[in-house]
Amino acid sequence: MNIKLEVVDRDLIVTLPAEAKALSMTVHGGGFKRNLKYVVFHEVPHDFNNNPKEECKSVLKKLNLDPNKSAVFLTAVRVSEMYVSIEGAYEGVKCSVTATVGLNNPVSIPPNSISSLPSTINILAIVDKDVPFSGLVELVKVVADARASALHDVDLRCNLKYAIGTSTDAFIVASLGYKPTQPYTGPATPVGKLVSQLVYRAVMEGAEKAGFSPGRSMIRRLEERGVELKDIIEAALDLFIPWSGLDVDEARSIIERELISCLNDINVSSFISAALRLDEDAKLGLIPNLTPEQYLQDPVHLVVDEILGLSLAIYLNGWNAVFELYRYDTKKPGILSKLTPFLDDIIAALIAGVTSRIYSKFIKKAS
Repeated sequence: MNIKLEVVDRDLIVTLPAEAKALSMTVHGGGFKRNLKYVVFHEVPHDFNNNPKEECKSVLKKLNLDPNKSAVFLTAVRVSEMYVSIEGAYEGVKCSVTATVGLNNPVSIPPNSISSLPSTINILAIVDKDVPFSGLVELVKVVADARASALHDVDLRCNLKYAIGTSTDAFIVASLGYKPTQPYTGPATPVGKLVSQLVYRAVMEGAEKAGFSPGRSMIRRLEERGVELKDIIEAALDLFIPWSGLDVDEARSIIERELISCLNDINVSSFISAALRLDEDAKLGLIPNLTPEQYLQDPVHLVVDEILGLSLAIYLNGWNAVFELYRYDTKKPGILSKLTPFLDDIIAALIAGVTSRIYSKFIKKAS
């Protein structure tokens, strides 16, 4: 498509091959435009507190770009290393997508508390066909939906709920005006299909660069839900029975090593993933005949959480872990007392499997 990308210091300059019709959500160059020629992804410091409009004017002046033909994205990510650019074609339509992806400030629907960390997803989508302004409006929805779908698939969270983006995301959709005209741009049209696919890929690739790989560790996934490794260790230590000569620090170290080993097991991760999904479905009322209010009260007729925990305990260390699970599930030390039904049982089972395995190893070593 002859889109030119150039990194200059902290900025990525995207130069279009011709002046484009565009709909922009940027601070500078926002709204409908008929003459978009330059798009700048401008890197700002993490403690940025300047006037955004004045910052945009300053960078355009420094880069010697016509402000009337320019739009500027602001981002705190390292632009030169983090930007993603993808091109594709489908049924005679060509598209270019350029994005920077920062994910430290996620939001969900309904909105939850918002982090103070600077972070944003900036997306520029350019098609080589003539699209009316009504089509550009529809295309913004396509971009937003593709972004949300990608974030769902990398399991980005905001206070335990699926995140749909960040609080400051910005998009530009642009049409180079080449015939024929594409009056509709929804997800069922060639334009919409292509844009959604490329935006999805760009956000997925950007998320991975930002440290949110779909295959990131179960330890990380639990921490994102407020279940930190250190809290699991403390809960395990609460009922752990040390043998002669073993001090607390050494016991903590042994438990941590065994926990990490177990959490790297794909079968253990699968058990925990199942519990996490069931917990989410239950809190949303998606389990038939179980309201969210009933679920949070841990009703006596809900037993599958215990069954799942027992299954994990047996997998980790057989009946030894089952008896250990009974101790932890009954007394619920530390973080176990704060978790919802599916999570407290699966984490208790993880702890029981770990501590019973440690006891078993010590007995074998002692004998």
